[in-house]
Amino acid sequence: MAVKLSQKSYELVPMAAKMIIGTLLGLLIVATSGVLPVVVSRYRHLRSATNYHLCVMSIADCVVGLIMVVYSWLNTF
Repeated sequence: MAVKLSQKSYELVPMAAKMIIGTLLGLLIVATSGVLPVVVSRYRHLRSATNYHLCVMSIADCVVGLIMVVYSWLNTF
């Protein structure tokens, strides 16, 4: 988002801040979504069809988080 002041554009949020926020958000998504498959694989009584479905969704969320981290890095340069 840019604000025009006397024919110059000043960015309200610097590029480094966008990169840091995108990276932290992506890593938070990967860390929190990566816990469920580990827990389900570790405890035998949690291995059910429903939990396997949740694991697949969690792994897909991890992939999206990783893509978001890479995109935030590539988009800033």
